[in-house]
Amino acid sequence: MKKILAFVLAVLLVAAVFAACSPATPATPATPTAPETPAAGQTGDDTAGDEEDRPIRIGVSFATEVAARFRFDEKFMLQRADELGVELLVQWANYDATRQENQVENLITQGIDALIIIGVSNMISPLVYRVQEAGIPVIAYDQFINYAPVDAFLNRDDFAAGYIQIRAAIEHAGGSGNFVLLKGDPASSVAQAMGEAYRHVLQNYPDITIVAEQFHDGWSAERALMTAENAITATGGDIAAFVASADVLALGIMPAVTASGLAGEVFISGMDCEIPAMQLIDQGIISVSVWTMIDEMARQAVETAYNLARGNAFHYDQIVVSGNYEIPMVYVPIIGVTRENLEDWVDNIAPEGWITREEVFGH
Repeated sequence: MKKILAFVLAVLLVAAVFAACSPATPATPATPTAPETPAAGQTGDDTAGDEEDRPIRIGVSFATEVAARFRFDEKFMLQRADELGVELLVQWANYDATRQENQVENLITQGIDALIIIGVSNMISPLVYRVQEAGIPVIAYDQFINYAPVDAFLNRDDFAAGYIQIRAAIEHAGGSGNFVLLKGDPASSVAQAMGEAYRHVLQNYPDITIVAEQFHDGWSAERALMTAENAITATGGDIAAFVASADVLALGIMPAVTASGLAGEVFISGMDCEIPAMQLIDQGIISVSVWTMIDEMARQAVETAYNLARGNAFHYDQIVVSGNYEIPMVYVPIIGVTRENLEDWVDNIAPEGWITREEVFGH
């Protein structure tokens, strides 16, 4: 645990190395534009002034309300929309693909100028086509959408997030032992990329045995608990690490971890820095949770949607190739939060309203 911060600081460099080996094609970032500034090279017409005066309406389709963080994404999106004079129309699909389709169709009829979508899966390209046929740009948020011509994708580097978790687990375990890999929803690009990172790193550690590796539909805490119980039973409790892709999974396995006497001994990871998880980090029970700068991510999503609706250029970090499409990708920063940097994270990094010292430390 004492060396976790060192590899967290190096993870962006490592992620860049992996990205260089991927099919993604690097590109020079576009120059960010102020909201009212047309992109270079655009000619426009005599009606451009009228268009600039028309209020922008941005639709947001969230996949779920289960993860605590998405209410905060909504909060920061609304704040930035208010600053820009934009109207935000928000819908929640709760992992129901049909509901998300219906909600997006409804947003189209309400005359939205851009759509931010957190897909219920990464295989919703037909829905993206329908939105774009209506002349509406689409920003994929948090969840990549395969083989779809989205206009931008905003997310953390999920491979790097998985790398933070698995490297911390290996260091905690001393490079050997039985590992349980608790991955998220199988249709989630987040869960898939993090799983790829686990496998990529673990292939170099022959003394580590993966005794269970499971995706969990809907990021189900109940299903994660079943996976953990079965692994503990199968090994007689000989587990070195539970590498969970999100806090909801890490918290879900706590009854099994506590009942088996492993609490405080076994490595446990998470992501999203939810309050109960941070309390357990303070107690030494959860080892690390990956934090995404969601306030920055949410505001940038609204800015990107605004610029796309106006026909302006926007900043991006990399071009990702998906099928026949080249997708501008915007990365947001991440860090691993451990017991060692927990106090600094609470005081200086977590956005206002997310967490308080009293909630974590009791004072």
